Amino acid sequence: MNQYQIIRWDVIKNDYTKTPVIYIKPDSKLLEFAASNSNAVMIKVSGTGTEYDGNEIPATLDKSNAISHNECDYFERTGNYILTLHSNWYGYPHPKKLGTLLVVGMVVDTKETYIKTTKQKQKKIVEAYKSGRMKSPGLISSIGGLGVILLILFLLTKRK
Repeated sequence: MNQYQIIRWDVIKNDYTKTPVIYIKPDSKLLEFAASNSNAVMIKVSGTGTEYDGNEIPATLDKSNAISHNECDYFERTGNYILTLHSNWYGYPHPKKLGTLLVVGMVVDTKETYIKTTKQKQKKIVEAYKSGRMKSPGLISSIGGLGVILLILFLLTKRK
C-alpha cells in the first residue's frame, strides 16, 4: 500500500513560520522506504478540499513523539507517525475531510505480482510473434534508429 489515511492535522509554530504536520499509521513498507531515504518522502494529499490537494509535497517522517508538545506516551499508545510537510501552513481541513496521502515513488508491487504480470506479458509477445502480428524490427530499423540518435547528438553539439 502506498496510500494512507490521514488521522490528524496539526501545526508547529515558531516565531516566524507555521509548519503543517500530518499524523498517519504507516505500515512496514513505508517505514522501510522512508528509512532508505533518510526519512524524506514525497507525498500527494487528496480529499481535504484545501490547497494541499493534488500537489507533490516533500515531507519528513518521524515518530509522533518527535514533536515536543506531544505527551510522552502518545507514540507508544497509538503507533502514529508524523509527516512534517515542507510547505506553508494553509489551515486545518474540515474535520470530516482529513484526506488521504499517496507516497510518491514507493513501489507497492509484490514480487509475486511482478512475476505474474511479466510472465503474462512474455506470453502475449510470444503469441504475437507466432501469429505474425508482431515483426522483428530488423537491421534496417535498427540502423535508422541509430541514425536518428546520431543526428540529434550532432545538432545538440552544434548549438553550443
